[in-house]
Amino acid sequence: MVDRAGQTGSTKLNFVVTQFFLDRNYDNIPDSYCHKPGSTDKCEPFTQDIIDAWTKAFIPCLEYAVKAGFDIAFTPHLDDGLASGVWRNAQLINPIAKYGGFSYTDIMLLPLAQAMAAVMTPRTRVWYALQGEMSAMVTAFPAEHQKLLPYIKQVILGSHPEWAPNVPLGMQVILGSHPEWAPNVRLGVSTNYNKLCGMGACQNPSPAQKAAVQALYNAVDFVGLSSYPRFKNAVSDMEDATEIFNYEMLEFGIDIAKLTTEGGKELVFNEFGVGGGISPSGDQPARTSEQAAESPFFGVYGGYTRKTDPWRNSLPPNVLSDTRQYLETWYRAAALWLKRKGGPRWRVDHVFLWNLNSWDVQGVHMQSTNKEGSYRNEVVSAIIKSHNLALRGLGSIDNPGSYPTY
Repeated sequence: MVDRAGQTGSTKLNFVVTQFFLDRNYDNIPDSYCHKPGSTDKCEPFTQDIIDAWTKAFIPCLEYAVKAGFDIAFTPHLDDGLASGVWRNAQLINPIAKYGGFSYTDIMLLPLAQAMAAVMTPRTRVWYALQGEMSAMVTAFPAEHQKLLPYIKQVILGSHPEWAPNVPLGMQVILGSHPEWAPNVRLGVSTNYNKLCGMGACQNPSPAQKAAVQALYNAVDFVGLSSYPRFKNAVSDMEDATEIFNYEMLEFGIDIAKLTTEGGKELVFNEFGVGGGISPSGDQPARTSEQAAESPFFGVYGGYTRKTDPWRNSLPPNVLSDTRQYLETWYRAAALWLKRKGGPRWRVDHVFLWNLNSWDVQGVHMQSTNKEGSYRNEVVSAIIKSHNLALRGLGSIDNPGSYPTY
């Protein structure tokens, strides 16, 4: 997968590491955390040995990406270990509190930081989001997140050699102290673009909560969000998700434009794309461009099948497909918009595509291509690669087809 990502012209790779929560009484507070070893669907409880083992197992992949020249991003996720459809965004998780013996920091944040410390180089840049699309935990526990920011950065920089005995086997000899690399390590929080209190927008937060959320966002290096804009016909439609995010953030007295200009914070899309689905069940593909445009955050789950491919990639290029044409227009608009660093209202600094299921139009994920076909769209892949290379000064942007209006 790292090799396939390297063929996109990108210089940054986003690792979306996923563990699981168990919320047996559905009160949006986890009872415990668990992991799914191998291909099994059974969620096993964590032990310290398991945490150490997965940290150690992750290092070679991370090292491979660093040696390939990638800068690294982390957007950790927690999914529903009961597979009952509970959305991570609504979980009220105190990141430093222990649920069932371990905290979110224990099972996720610290292992990722330790793994990054093991492979960090003077040239490597890191964007570490404390979570991805888990809004309620950010707005409910802003002070706890703020405390974690310097802690995680110091772990990545290896500034605590006294912790070496607690570091997984194989990492102790690498752990060192490199405060001079600090400018290369950026910490942030990443939420959904809407429903910042879980299943809805935050309503009338208290003065204390407002102040704590403001303090958190003043402390981060970047502001992250999952961005799935409803593109209809104009390039400026790409701001759709950011507009909703900004509207909900204003409830806390935070203006994203001011935060990124006067406050000097980067705006990062930890997820970006269009899925071509029409239902949260993940089994109903869009059959018209209007359907695809209305719910870009929905897609089709699982490996590729022609029957459920919303983009009709199996059809010959000379056969017109409304959804496929929409997909290609969507990415032409996105490339033009990002060439201008977003706008006109909000600057965008970094964007990571969601390369999974029907969103994976580059065919990066191992499930996206099989004997039946692929979600990879050659036109879109060329648009993305051309865009990435041009921004690196390695070519010109030459996107097939005509641009939408701005």
